Amino acid sequence: MVDNECFLSRRTAAELLIDSGRIPDFPNNPRRMIEVFIKAVRSVQNAMEIDGIRYPRLEGKKYFFQEIFDSEEL
Repeated sequence: MVDNECFLSRRTAAELLIDSGRIPDFPNNPRRMIEVFIKAVRSVQNAMEIDGIRYPRLEGKKYFFQEIFDSEEL
């Protein structure tokens, strides 16, 4: 389930769960733990995707400056 939802291998998902220190909580409510895990992984994946977006200036081309960007990113 996790591998289909987050595009992670089962091994990677297991390593993340073990590293989180939340293994003792898993038997109490496995379904809820999986839901929380998927939500957390998706959140990190989305943040990484957004961080990876860059808008380089193209020589000789017009561009529109928007204040939401840092000048270094443009």
